[in-house]
Amino acid sequence: MATVMAVPAQQPAADLQEAARAVATTYLTETLGFPEAEFVIKNFATTSSGVTAVYTRQLVNRLEVANADVNINIKNGQIIAFGVSFYRGARPSQPDLAALLDAGSTTGKSPADAFKALASFVGAPRPTTVNVTVPTPTITGGAASDWHASPIFEITFEIAELPMPVS
Repeated sequence: MATVMAVPAQQPAADLQEAARAVATTYLTETLGFPEAEFVIKNFATTSSGVTAVYTRQLVNRLEVANADVNINIKNGQIIAFGVSFYRGARPSQPDLAALLDAGSTTGKSPADAFKALASFVGAPRPTTVNVTVPTPTITGGAASDWHASPIFEITFEIAELPMPVS
């Protein structure tokens, strides 16, 4: 008499990743105390042994922090290993973009003056007229378009044919 062994059906990778995302997000928010706005899940890797590695990066003012990572290894919905290098100190405040546009701001140079200095430094013709604007995000279909994680200044000057986005 032959013995038949049932092999459990494998869960699709997308389902494993969504389950791992939920576990990782809960761990980051509830256990480590980081608000969801302060991290982004960058990648998933699932091994043949069923372990899903979740790789996250810390955000401060919507900017990714280099080397501020959390890796979480999850199997069967349980965290089996993790590593944390998130910064836990005080976060810098969000910069005031209106103040950055003001030539008299305490940042030293306005974006226009900084752009003129950059043009001079790289040996480009020094523009005489530089206009700096901060584009307003447009909302289409419930999602912001033409908007980036970090502020983008749009610089127009008489030497360029098209506006130049600068972050």
